[in-house]
Amino acid sequence: MIKKRAMTKAKLVDWSETSEQEYSNAAFSEDFRGTIERYLIYGYEPGSFATAILARDFERALYSADTHNRKVFYWIARWVAERMPPGSWGSYEQVNAWCRDTDGRRTAFVEKYEKEQVWLTLVT
Repeated sequence: MIKKRAMTKAKLVDWSETSEQEYSNAAFSEDFRGTIERYLIYGYEPGSFATAILARDFERALYSADTHNRKVFYWIARWVAERMPPGSWGSYEQVNAWCRDTDGRRTAFVEKYEKEQVWLTLVT
């Protein structure tokens, strides 16, 4: 049986997953969510905090984090490691390659996501 999901508006990142038990203490800010979505879809360079966290440069990330992101730092770092697509994080080189769409990695991700969203819409 196909599980139906209510969809009001297609989003690149399903932020509702952050409310699962494992992320129950996290409250990702709208700014952070928008930064990650624009980075994933369009390859916009994120700010210093998001770039550092994506590159796994945690010392720089903590230094550049605002008060809220410091409070949820662990949860953001964990979410990135568990949920971000391969090739989009892990080092500054990976982050830059994602922004430049090296080898079409970002384009492939967005196309795959769009197809999944079409099928989710069709089965709901």
